[in-house]
Amino acid sequence: MRAKGVVFSVAMGMLVIGAISGCAPKVIPVVPSGPAINYPEKINATVAVLFDEDLTTYIDRFSITEDFCAGHTYDIMLGNGMVDAVKSALEAVFTNVVVVDTVPEMDKYDALARVTLESVDNDAEITELTFGHKVKVRYDISITVNLLDKNLKLIYPYNASAIGTKSNRVTSCSEVGDIIAESAEKCLNKISTDIAQALYSAKQVQDYFNKK
Repeated sequence: MRAKGVVFSVAMGMLVIGAISGCAPKVIPVVPSGPAINYPEKINATVAVLFDEDLTTYIDRFSITEDFCAGHTYDIMLGNGMVDAVKSALEAVFTNVVVVDTVPEMDKYDALARVTLESVDNDAEITELTFGHKVKVRYDISITVNLLDKNLKLIYPYNASAIGTKSNRVTSCSEVGDIIAESAEKCLNKISTDIAQALYSAKQVQDYFNKK
């Protein structure tokens, strides 16, 4: 049996699942650990970060409709996890990172990072074993970071894509959501590391900040 993650708006999702299962979805946080890299000499700059709303509000809803855990629904808070992953990547590169809600007046900032979500793909497979069940989840996420100068001209565009997988034997439905979240976290940790390495090593980025 395969349970596919589906994205709803929060309001619509609650109505649909409530009508089907009669119970509220279990909310599962996504908490990536950040980039697996540390730069002792960060780029001395203050960078504003503007996340696309589609990214920040993204929720994956996994609804299991048959066999083991039928009727169970998990809301995976992927948007919060993506924000944390990208922000921690930028914090590994620059001395000061500030999240903003709209394009700011650039007199206070050296650059602006605009972050957009390109795609999310996922799959969850539940297999019956002799004792218990095995849950295997895959996440494939693609995020773009466009670094802009004080005049909002493009310095460096970068797209980070990664795949994260997690599988484990489970004996209760409460464990399923955790495995889904861990798969997403693995994917986002790779993306976080990729973004940090790309921005720190890019000649365009180093040249711009060395001249500022």
